[in-house]
Amino acid sequence: MPETATRREVLERTKAFAPLFRQHVPELVEEIEGVKDGAGISFEEALLLASPLQNYPQGVIRTHPECQMPTTIYDIDGDGANEVICRWYRDGQAFIYILDGRTGSIKRELRWDYPMWPEPGHGEVGHIIIANLRGLERPRDLVVTTAHAGIFGLTDELNFLWAHGQEEFNDEGLPWLCHHPCVDDLDDDGCEEVACGGVLLDHDGKVLWTMDLWAEVDDSHVDSVMIGDIDGDPSNGKEIAFSTGACLLNAKHEFYWKQRGLVLHGQSVRLGKSHADVPGLQIMVLDCTSRSPDTYVFSAKGEVLLKLPPGCPEFFDWDGDGLDEIACHTTLHDANGRILAELPVEEIYTAHGYEYPKTSYPPFITADVIGEAREEVIWSSGDLILIFENAAPHPPHRN
Repeated sequence: MPETATRREVLERTKAFAPLFRQHVPELVEEIEGVKDGAGISFEEALLLASPLQNYPQGVIRTHPECQMPTTIYDIDGDGANEVICRWYRDGQAFIYILDGRTGSIKRELRWDYPMWPEPGHGEVGHIIIANLRGLERPRDLVVTTAHAGIFGLTDELNFLWAHGQEEFNDEGLPWLCHHPCVDDLDDDGCEEVACGGVLLDHDGKVLWTMDLWAEVDDSHVDSVMIGDIDGDPSNGKEIAFSTGACLLNAKHEFYWKQRGLVLHGQSVRLGKSHADVPGLQIMVLDCTSRSPDTYVFSAKGEVLLKLPPGCPEFFDWDGDGLDEIACHTTLHDANGRILAELPVEEIYTAHGYEYPKTSYPPFITADVIGEAREEVIWSSGDLILIFENAAPHPPHRN
């Protein structure tokens, strides 16, 4: 299986085929330029804002978990070179494309006639997720979401395995499907299930369960979902974490706990390991409500371990000790909330003539781009890329 490329390597490769997009699909250029200008990033980064690969197969480079661009990079045909898998428009018509990652040429395409939410050109939300729905030796399937409008399973040849429209799950126009779903093998049969907010789908598209979100988490929809062995006990299977309501449940639709009293409408759910003395993984959720726009870190039992000021949060290993620190926008915290660093992003942007992107989901990621056992923080705007490294002496490289 191919090794994951660094963000810098991917960005260099993207520069080679970006001109082909401009030449052959000019109607696409306007859309990407809009994303570029809105987020304050470069044309190439609008396609390829990569994220840590938590819960995704080795070799996958996908968009930031909260990025609204339906684009994924992965060697889906197993030829040793990555493809770009995306949903774009040609002459006003949507298509799913599998593009040669080296040249940008179209390897496969599928006309996309399914509804999307919102309407095209109005902040469309969606994802293309690499999955193993058929139980193959390596993941070669796609889960395509159009946010609240529908969710679809496709093969690597862009043949449909199954399809579900939003109207199947309720007749009130409520968005039971979430913005950012997750896939994982919840029943150990070698095939991955799909958790999509108030719906859990088996690998073959069979609906395993649905939930009444208003009754169970007191909200209309779930923004983000993450799956993992969160409680650290593999004997009871993997757990599902919801951002909305900040809650944890199992694959049988049994809730372990909810923190609705603290988190009204949660976003950006993250899994990490910041506390060595706390069993299992930690769950981080940003509450985006005006009442209390705070970031919370919970234990696997639902205990509040930390409360931080609001900011798009990421777990990352800043010091290379194997435990996670926390990045909230430009502020870096340790597991106890102490400030480790304030990144001078706005000052550097201003000094170079760039406008600081004051958005809910700023263009930053965390990744080990240097290869010395700890992760850096990368901000980007236009053709300016800032990489912040821990200034302490490098630790020994760990496996």
